[in-house]
Amino acid sequence: MAKKKKSLFPLVVGAIAGAVAVFFSDEKNRAQAKKTIEEAKKDPQAFSKKTVKKAKQTAKKIATKTKTAGKKAKMAATKAKTAGKKALAQHQTKASTKVKGKAK
Repeated sequence: MAKKKKSLFPLVVGAIAGAVAVFFSDEKNRAQAKKTIEEAKKDPQAFSKKTVKKAKQTAKKIATKTKTAGKKAKMAATKAKTAGKKALAQHQTKASTKVKGKAK
C-alpha cells in the first residue's frame, strides 16, 4: 500500500481549480478574460504598468478603509469604556444611597 501524504498542497490546488472552473463557467467572465489576454499580448509593457498602477490604487484604497475602520473601532471601544464607567458609577451611587436609606 502506498503511503498517503497528508499535506495542504493538494487541498489548495483543488480549491483553486474549483474556483477557476466556477469563474470560467460564466460566458461574461470568459469574454472578459479573453479581452484581457488580447490586451496583454498587444503591448505587454503597457499592460504591466497599467496592472501595477491598478494594484497600487486598490492597495491604497484598502489601506485607507482599514485605517478608517481601525479608528472607528477605537472610538467605539472608548465610548463603551466610558459608558461602562458611567454605569458603574451610577450603580455604586444607587447602592450606597439604598444602604444609607435602610440604616435610618
